[in-house]
Amino acid sequence: MRYTLFSSVLFLIFIIANTSCTKESIMGCTDPTSINFSDMATEDDGSCMTLVGLWDVNRIITDDGDAIGDVLDEATFEFEADEDFRFEAIDLEDNGRLLRITGSWELNVEDLELDLFFNGNPSEASFCEERRSTFDIRFTDSNNVRLEIENCDGDFIRFELIR
Repeated sequence: MRYTLFSSVLFLIFIIANTSCTKESIMGCTDPTSINFSDMATEDDGSCMTLVGLWDVNRIITDDGDAIGDVLDEATFEFEADEDFRFEAIDLEDNGRLLRITGSWELNVEDLELDLFFNGNPSEASFCEERRSTFDIRFTDSNNVRLEIENCDGDFIRFELIR
């Protein structure tokens, strides 16, 4: 009798310990640098949308809807995890000169804004000859992002980026 009672209690403790400690996985983005980071997620589901990496400029569109394909060629943005960035393009209006802009970046996840801080001559890099430009940022998915900025003339310019 004592052995059966002892075995039953031990079995009950084993069952309680194994069922009460099991947590259900919550799927979501577990990367805190992503704009869709979820502090509730316990398991990454591959949905993280991060800016880090190399992006091809698919299109540059002005306020009036014109694409700027005849001005820049082979344009890319590269955003590094240490918050450095590089923009490169071939300037077709300047005899194919390589245009290279470097600096640092900071993403404001709450307001969905991207600040670019430029190294070197700001007139080559920014839209208002300042050392900083703020873009509105929108992810379509993890491989497509849109950066939009108002230039000094009040016109909007949109960069459509693709991985």
